[in-house]
Parts: sequence; structure tokens; C-alpha cells
Amino acid sequence: MLDHSLRELPAQTALREANRTHPHAGMQIAPALPTLDARLASGAAGSYDFAFLDADKGSYDAYYERCLQLVRPVGLIAIDNTLWSGAVAQAASNDDGDTLALQALNWKLHRRSNL
Repeated sequence: MLDHSLRELPAQTALREANRTHPHAGMQIAPALPTLDARLASGAAGSYDFAFLDADKGSYDAYYERCLQLVRPVGLIAIDNTLWSGAVAQAASNDDGDTLALQALNWKLHRRSNL
């Protein structure tokens, strides 16, 4: 992917390389809330056509709320993992934060009247 589509700044390359041996290195993603907040603060509300959420599940609701502000009224917000391999339809244990967060977001979306 790096050879064909991404262009990294030297600092990004150094950071990726420094973290490649971490046990969770397969999930090298950036803290998104500050980025979304910065976009909103810069006046970007309503200027996006599409948003795709695929990050830490515990923050999906916060990402969704910010994307509602950033995406145009006729835009699209796609949310990955909302079915969570069927786990969202089962009772989740209190220590399964990802499933609980996805269940809460699904319930919130189900209750929305203006979708």
C-alpha cells in the first residue's frame, strides 16, 4: 500500500516504524476526535459528502455526532462493524466494551426519527 497509494511525511514514517513491533501494530490509526473537532473549529461543518467510521468502537458515538455536523444533509455516513459478527444481537457482558458501545449506537440510530 505504501508503494502505490500513500505518501507519508518523514515524521509519519518514523512513527509507523517505531510502532511496528507493538503487539497491536495491526491497528495503527490516529486519535480521530481531535481531528474532527479541529475540522469543526475551522468551519468545515456541512462541507463533506461522505464519512466512513472504522476506529475504536468505544468512541463511535462521538465520531458519529461529529460527522453529523461535518457531512452535508444529503451526505452519507457509513459505519463499519455495526453488526459485529452478530454479537450486537446477543447479550453482552459488562467487560465487552466494544460490543456494548456498538449496541448503544445501533439503539441510538434505531430511535432517530429523522434518518
